[in-house]
Amino acid sequence: MTIQGIKKSLFFRNRRFFLLWLGQFISSCGGWINYVALNVLLYEITGSGSVLGIFFAIRTVPSLFFGPFGGFLADRIDKRKLMIICDSVRAVAILTFIYLRDVNIFFILGFMLAAFDKIYSSSSSSILPEIVNKSDLMEANSYSKVSQSITTVIGPALGGLVIGFWGYNSAFIIDSCTFVFSVITLIAMAEKILPQKVSRVRENLYLEFKDTFVFLLSSGILFYFMILRIFDGLGSGAYNTVLPIFSAKVAILGGSLYGWLLTCWGIGTFLGAVSASRLSKKINISALYCGSTLIMALGMGGTFLVPVQLAFLPPYFLSLCCIALGGFGDGVSGVVFNTALMERTPREMMGKVFGSISSFIYVSCGSGMYFAGVAMDFFPYGGVVVFGTSIIIFAILVIWSILKFRFIDIKKA
Repeated sequence: MTIQGIKKSLFFRNRRFFLLWLGQFISSCGGWINYVALNVLLYEITGSGSVLGIFFAIRTVPSLFFGPFGGFLADRIDKRKLMIICDSVRAVAILTFIYLRDVNIFFILGFMLAAFDKIYSSSSSSILPEIVNKSDLMEANSYSKVSQSITTVIGPALGGLVIGFWGYNSAFIIDSCTFVFSVITLIAMAEKILPQKVSRVRENLYLEFKDTFVFLLSSGILFYFMILRIFDGLGSGAYNTVLPIFSAKVAILGGSLYGWLLTCWGIGTFLGAVSASRLSKKINISALYCGSTLIMALGMGGTFLVPVQLAFLPPYFLSLCCIALGGFGDGVSGVVFNTALMERTPREMMGKVFGSISSFIYVSCGSGMYFAGVAMDFFPYGGVVVFGTSIIIFAILVIWSILKFRFIDIKKA
């Protein structure tokens, strides 16, 4: 990229977006360090896989409820202030693990941290249209997806390094400091992010979300995009379940195959996110979303189904290429989906819509992983992967046919 191109970047044109992105990137790295430390420490204390499983479950439950609730709050109060509160609480709460190593404390704090994370996420997802011009939303979402892919690759490695060199307490202190850093960047944004005026005030939470669901059902292209995203999560449960089994006890290039697969996935996601904005200028948005989701499904399915080794290629080379391709498709589709959501959702409903859709996707992913796990007791992993991939491809064909039949295009609908 030329110097002139760098100066035209959204980072240089929009100070508030840069501060928001920087704070989220740093705190996300800290979150990964904390994630590795908590899981390893809990297993070290208890020596029980079942306790660790319960801890996972406790940390995922808040996604069902606090995502929508956080969206409700984000539509009612200053989003920036809400994010500052969430980061401040998490910065203090994470330090509790230094002094208290009781399992029940792990469960309570794990639930609380996950709840505040979901409230924060609802605000951070819905704040972009408030600080970024509509024409820059695709670029802004690309940067956000890029940072997610980078932290997915380097975050767990940082967690392992911190624990190995300095211990668990240092990991918790570093994570706390990253939340403090995020608070500083949010304060530096200066201006309040006030909620939009609503045409009709709903004091009843049930009526608020009824309005949200009515909007989604009548939102045209967003409704079909959302349905495809849900089926994407359902089918991808097979990939998430099979991946650690497929790569168990396999070492290549001096490291775990599982780690290399995740690295290639992150690289693919990075490239997809970087390419999304440019591709959206050349390809119809409906075709781009459906096509990139198809690339994701074929790439992920191929990861487990291609030959492990060919005579002229290193072991698992094709699998690594396929998962990178799947990551590329996921990077593009994620950016396109979030941008479409931001461009077409009324500002006064942004928080509730993001919070509700995140819960739908979470439920679909969790359900997909559960059913894939059950199926693994009766079928080989290859059959489970084929079925999961088939679900996604079938949904793509149906949604694409509907979009073509109704001539829905996001720039016109």
